[in-house]
Amino acid sequence: MQNDFPSSLARVLVYEGGKVDDPRDPGGRTNKGVTQTTYNAWLAQQKRPAADVYNIPEADVQAIYKAEYWDRIGADSLPAGVDFCVYDAAVNSGPGRGAIWLQQALGEAYKGTPDGVMGPKTLQAITDFGDMTALVQAICSHRLGTLEKLSTWKTFGKGWAARIANVQKTACAMVANAPVPNPVDVTSLSGHKKAPIIIPQSKTARVVANTTAVATGVGTVASQAASQLTPIQQQFPNWHWLQVAIGAMTAAGGIIAVLNHMADSAKKLAQAGARQSTVDIDADANLPQVSVVSVQP
Repeated sequence: MQNDFPSSLARVLVYEGGKVDDPRDPGGRTNKGVTQTTYNAWLAQQKRPAADVYNIPEADVQAIYKAEYWDRIGADSLPAGVDFCVYDAAVNSGPGRGAIWLQQALGEAYKGTPDGVMGPKTLQAITDFGDMTALVQAICSHRLGTLEKLSTWKTFGKGWAARIANVQKTACAMVANAPVPNPVDVTSLSGHKKAPIIIPQSKTARVVANTTAVATGVGTVASQAASQLTPIQQQFPNWHWLQVAIGAMTAAGGIIAVLNHMADSAKKLAQAGARQSTVDIDADANLPQVSVVSVQP
């Protein structure tokens, strides 16, 4: 994997534009894609006084984009092209949502329930999926399909569609190690406006997934112990306490089976709710192209 952060950030900054304070934009007061709320939270973490995001220094812009988006999606561990594709989605709609679109795009290769948490299971699924061009296209398809259902789509949809088209073409070129197209200025179509989305996964689905992960290990031990104790119980049939213990261990195996079934159902439900749409790769046509160079960290 390679570090594409400088070049990816340079492109994202073109999409995000400059100062924005549109009452229709859920992101609110924003500069270079950093909302005032995000900047306030980041300054507080750094134990620095609050400041106007309109006056944000370049060093702070880079630090926020690195820590709050690039690192949050584990982009350094993602293949070239996929990293940029998920990164731009994270900037526009939040890191959790960017990761969910990736997990949904992985389909059956991803063995868990899409939860927006990047980890070994997601990385293994990417390896198993294999075709990075197809993966980029699927991520963009899921992203577009979700945004089309937002109440703000009528206002910002053309800009978002143009941005996703440019992202898809760029990411696919990165996968192929081919020349990448210039990013386009989508601000005239409001493509820089935030598209935050509440992650729909229920608490129940998360609890089931986590409980299953822990209980499976416990259940395996219980089943093995039961199989080892059964011959002893047959030799000493009057040891009633041993019968009770074996019964409890056997029941544990049944509970694990139920939990596994619930987790599988939760995954299928999350996948079924994933909406896809066909990306119009010409949606960014006729927009101003901007030549960029990688930002200097």
